[in-house]
Amino acid sequence: MDYKIEISQRGRFISVPCKAIDNIIKTTSGEFYKILLYILSAENDNISTQQISVQTGVDPDTVDNAVLFWKNAGIISISASVNEPSIGALDKISPYADNSEAESHTKYSSKEIADIINSNLSVKLMFDQLELALGRELRYSERCGYLNLYEYYGFEVQSIIILAMYCISIGKGSMKYVESVAKTLFQNGMTSYKDIEAELQKMAYAYTYESKVKRLIGISSNLSSKQSQIVKGWSDKSFSDELILKAYDITLDNLGKFSFPYMNKILDNWDKSGVKTPGDIEKLDSKPKKEKSKRETSYDIDDYERFSINFLSDSKEGKN
Repeated sequence: MDYKIEISQRGRFISVPCKAIDNIIKTTSGEFYKILLYILSAENDNISTQQISVQTGVDPDTVDNAVLFWKNAGIISISASVNEPSIGALDKISPYADNSEAESHTKYSSKEIADIINSNLSVKLMFDQLELALGRELRYSERCGYLNLYEYYGFEVQSIIILAMYCISIGKGSMKYVESVAKTLFQNGMTSYKDIEAELQKMAYAYTYESKVKRLIGISSNLSSKQSQIVKGWSDKSFSDELILKAYDITLDNLGKFSFPYMNKILDNWDKSGVKTPGDIEKLDSKPKKEKSKRETSYDIDDYERFSINFLSDSKEGKN
């Protein structure tokens, strides 16, 4: 719908800097804009948190966070005598509409972050690289999160950068996801650039392999955790496209539907029997029945039912 808007010339007016809209209006919450509009329309320079809260209907913690946000955005200024809220408070209530980014538990004030950036060129370059990769400025919680990885966990700057780049490349660049991967690496004793680079190469291969398997067997939805574990096992054993497709066809022929547990059992049997190519499958199938071991012929549906009963409760079948 098109609108023709006429603004009355009567009553009080305020001016809102375009800087408060450009590039941030999509991600900044409505409550923060309510607070900004009230501040800009105030007739007195001395405004209390409580006053803003009462007049806007926004809780005091959010008011303090909004004031700091607009100050750092260069829209308003605060007297030097005013105490600024800590970043710890910002992690509880984010200025962004999507509050899922506020994951860091380390408390830094805005001054502490500025001092670290000004005194540590490596951290400044890290933030610059991360902002370039994300295509936007880092959020408060993200700055805290990355500083937390650097100062508390002891990750090298280059390690943090390649870790974040990897997460962004697979579409999971949130601070929550980056921290979860980083903490797993830390628990496994990996904080150096060399170790993390090697581990991320493995992770990238496994992710690419999973995407390939999904494409081969026609699954578009995300895999469950158990399904991902199964596919990672296939990746570790380097099953070829031909073997994946052959096992998939056998699964459909025998069950009339797709099942990860059943297909996994077929591939596991082939691996134990030394099957590497479709030709090896033909040789295996051509053996006289009495020469075949139990594990070479265990495609039996009763075995499948027993094997999958616990698995299926947590699985999302990609195809029926």
